[in-house]
Amino acid sequence: MVLLAANCAFGQTDLANLPTCAVDMDAGWINFARVKTAVPRRIPLWPETVAAIREWLPMRPKAKDPEDSKLLFRTCRGAPWVTVSLSGTTKDAIGKDFKILLVKLGMKRSRLSFYGLRHGFETVAGETADQVAVDSIMGHVPQEMSATYRERISDDRLRRVVNFVRSWMFGDLPEPGDETVPDAVAAPETSEPTTNENDAPTLKLFAG
Repeated sequence: MVLLAANCAFGQTDLANLPTCAVDMDAGWINFARVKTAVPRRIPLWPETVAAIREWLPMRPKAKDPEDSKLLFRTCRGAPWVTVSLSGTTKDAIGKDFKILLVKLGMKRSRLSFYGLRHGFETVAGETADQVAVDSIMGHVPQEMSATYRERISDDRLRRVVNFVRSWMFGDLPEPGDETVPDAVAAPETSEPTTNENDAPTLKLFAG
C-alpha cells in the first residue's frame, strides 16, 4: 500500500476500492479511475511495487463478503480497508494502522499521515515540469481549456513522471546541474525488487 501510494499517488479510498483486475503486473501498469473524481488514470508501476503486490497476493485473506473478492487489498477479517456507514461515517483502517506504524518507527509528528504520500508525489513529480502528466496520475479534474482539446497523454510522459519520483525516493537522482530526468524503468521479469539487497531504501514523507 505504501509503495502504491508513493508510486501512484493513491489515497486510502483508492487503495480500499482497487480491484485486482485493474493491475497488470506483467505489463507493469494500473488502469483505475480515481474514486473521488471518477477521472480515468493510467499509471506505470515501479518494479518494487510489482514485486510487493506479487508477494502480497498469496497471503491475501479470503473475502468475507463475495462482493469483496475482487479487491486487491482486504483486512485480516476479509473486509474492505475503508468503509462508509449508512450515516456517512468513514472508517479508515489504513490511516489507523499507518499511524501506529509511524509511532512504532518514531516518525509520527503533527499533520503527518498516510495521505502525506500523495502530497509527496505531487510535490516531487512537479519538478518534472510536466504538470499535465502529473495531474493525470493524481486523478485531478482538468480545469484549463486545453484539457478540452487534449486527446491523450503518451505513456512515455507518464513513465517519466513516476520514474522521477522513484529516483527521488530511492536516492538516485542526477547530480545538481544535470537536467536529465531518468528514463523509463523497465518492469522486472521476476518478482524480485531491483534495489541492491544491501541497501535500505529511505521512506520520505510529506506532512499533509
